[in-house]
Amino acid sequence: MTEAIQTEPMPPAVRAARLIMILDVALSLIGIAIMIGIGTVVFSTGYVLLLTPAAARWFDR
Repeated sequence: MTEAIQTEPMPPAVRAARLIMILDVALSLIGIAIMIGIGTVVFSTGYVLLLTPAAARWFDR
């Protein structure tokens, strides 16, 4: 079995930066979910289904 290696705790600045990055990702995912919800209400279902592959190709660049 491997042994645990003791390390120093993270400095407060690094811990704060990690928290800010986690919040940024979480709020971005919430924003994307809201935009998808609004998009499905505004556009008809057929139009959204046509846009999905185009968006996938655009992000695949």
